[in-house]
Amino acid sequence: MRLIRYLAMRFTRDTGNILVVIAFIGFLSQMIRYFDLVTGKGQGLADVILQAGLVLPVVIQAVLPISMMLGLARSLRHLSATRELHIIHGAGRLTPLFAAFALFILGGTVLVGGLAHFVEPLANRASTIQNERISTDIVARAGRAGAYVEVTDGVTFRIEGRDPDGTLRGFFLHDDRAEDRSQTFYADTAVLDSQAEAVNVVLSNGVVQYRNRESGRLSSVSFSRYLINLEDLSRPAGFDARQPALRTSVGISEALFAGKASQAWTAAFHSRFGLMLQPLALGTLVLFALGFPSGKRRSRWLPPELWLLTIAIASTLINLYPQQSAAQNPGMIPFIYVAPLLPLLLAAVFAWRRLRKARAPAPPAKPAEGLL
Repeated sequence: MRLIRYLAMRFTRDTGNILVVIAFIGFLSQMIRYFDLVTGKGQGLADVILQAGLVLPVVIQAVLPISMMLGLARSLRHLSATRELHIIHGAGRLTPLFAAFALFILGGTVLVGGLAHFVEPLANRASTIQNERISTDIVARAGRAGAYVEVTDGVTFRIEGRDPDGTLRGFFLHDDRAEDRSQTFYADTAVLDSQAEAVNVVLSNGVVQYRNRESGRLSSVSFSRYLINLEDLSRPAGFDARQPALRTSVGISEALFAGKASQAWTAAFHSRFGLMLQPLALGTLVLFALGFPSGKRRSRWLPPELWLLTIAIASTLINLYPQQSAAQNPGMIPFIYVAPLLPLLLAAVFAWRRLRKARAPAPPAKPAEGLL
């Protein structure tokens, strides 16, 4: 029991060290990505940190199986370098080794599942709400008179002035998010109107102009009053508040049992379970590749972590195809579970080589020469 605890803790510690480094790099990259909230949208540093932090669950869920693989490889190489692995095999203590490996993989699988099924969707939902709040705040403050302000990608607005009562004068808004057309609003005045939880921009005495991208034709409609929902205005093109990335697996499963889930929801539900197979496949590959000591003394021209990382990245890229295709093709759903298990084929090759060496007869002893 003590050996199992020692090995499991070592696997976990090395994995944690690698995961912290990768997660910190991901956090810094997200900080740089959202830094325009400070410089371009007038938000504070706290908003940048919050936005970057909400993306961390997505980053951790993506890199956790790879971190587990590298952490396990690092631990096994250390045990081999200190001859601890030789002692474990020589004493026939393979059961504690496999038990510690099973505990390590089980814990990682549960963690990946928790992130994929619950934490990541909740973080995505919180990030969406935060983005909408920021964009709504930009429009509410209306920026500087005469300045063009980008609310979100493809949406730009401008005002000529602002009255003491908050009325916006000379309102201009250009929406270029749709694939088939763009629309531009002009209004003499605009006011913000809050109704329940929605915030709307009410335009008065204006015109909306549409431009068809394919034909280039222009059309316009005059209005005396026009209402624009700020949440719809701040969302990217094609956004759907019911998209599966914002729903936990509990909500998706309820929709599945009620027969109200789309194919995209079904594919997302199965993809999350498919992700839980990655720690098992990658970990088994590492165990049979590095978990058995070799008596040969030769320098490795290619570090095992490098080719293991290459295999893990290739496996992750292969997994993306059935996950994305299953949203339109139900026949791809079984491959969501097959693709993550492909590293087991390489693990079987290593296991066969180990078994063949173990069954090979020992070479006959050479007679001593030159002895009196």
